[in-house]
Amino acid sequence: MPVEIELYPARRVGAVHAFNQRLKANNVSFSLHESPTPFYQNKENRKLYQEYLLAVEGDQVRGGYQLKHQELALRGRIVPAAAYQLPVSEGAIDRRYAAIGLRLIRDALQRTQRLYALGMGGSQAQLARLLQGMGWKLRPIPLYVRVVHPFRFLRNVRALRKTLAHRLLLEGAAFSGLGWAGAKVASTWVARHKAHRPPVNAEEVEKVSDWADELWEACKDRYTMVGVRDSHVLQILYPGEDRRFSIVKVSEGTHVIGWAVVFVNDAADHKHFGNMRIGSMVDCLALPENAGSVIQAATEVLHRKRVDLILTHQSHALWGKALWDAGFVRRPSKFMFGISKQLARDLDGASLCSLHVNRGDGAGGIMDPQLWGDRPVRHLTDEAAKPYSQEETTT
Repeated sequence: MPVEIELYPARRVGAVHAFNQRLKANNVSFSLHESPTPFYQNKENRKLYQEYLLAVEGDQVRGGYQLKHQELALRGRIVPAAAYQLPVSEGAIDRRYAAIGLRLIRDALQRTQRLYALGMGGSQAQLARLLQGMGWKLRPIPLYVRVVHPFRFLRNVRALRKTLAHRLLLEGAAFSGLGWAGAKVASTWVARHKAHRPPVNAEEVEKVSDWADELWEACKDRYTMVGVRDSHVLQILYPGEDRRFSIVKVSEGTHVIGWAVVFVNDAADHKHFGNMRIGSMVDCLALPENAGSVIQAATEVLHRKRVDLILTHQSHALWGKALWDAGFVRRPSKFMFGISKQLARDLDGASLCSLHVNRGDGAGGIMDPQLWGDRPVRHLTDEAAKPYSQEETTT
């Protein structure tokens, strides 16, 4: 029986559940959403919305993917595009369905030629290799990391504690005060660069409004590619009732110069982060020359929320430099950015360093299960957001 691809109807919920159970029984961590209702629904003439699509063989679901429709500004020109998200197929457990992965991406390209993908788990991941074989251009989005509390970082960062020798070395650095000394050096570095920037006001707001539109109009021509981030789109991505995220509005006097979206998660026995409190800057926008002020503001907000570590993925070179000046270190990244042939032609050989791409262009306001798992984010109370005491950060 031929495999057909269709929009996810409610009558397929049971078949999707059965498909997910087959994957789970074979230790496949990815799955399809069991609700046919997209997180970003297509209603009220939205510019940004999702479609859930299924590969169906008779009564059985054999795979599926998500398509997040949105607009991009390419050197200021607004064009429709879409993000290819979370493809999974029965080919992961049954070789008879190995061709479904290719079928899914071809179906997405029939719906829109301007496609991109984010994440993928590195250049050697199955999806990344498939897209490269189809002529897509792939590059890793740099990861930037700033350690806020060295003691807690050294005792929890599991990626650096894989051997007994490494664990002993990090324990020694934690209890000897070497981590604290390193943090002092970094603070001096940050203060020197901060002194050259005008003071800014960082305000956490419930949601964006018209102030975001003026900023968007000023920014859209300053990047080779940037996802549309006007107030209409931002209210979809980061609705005010979603308390997982904080929107940081950054101003010089009465003039809005940028914004950032941050969230905080208390990791629990995480494979990378142990039990640290992780802060992440998932999205942001400003003129490139104001990137440092926005990063400074977002970092200070996350400090007040008592995070141990701050993470962000940013593609643009000037944002990378501003992160370095703010005490962030660039680390190897498996967070890949891939573009279809049509989108590559539109960009005409432009470097990734001239594109403004981050995690907000992927899942946006949807929790990223690859990074955090299914554990919900706790919204910090005023009591929980008090700064750590000296004892807490050194013992």
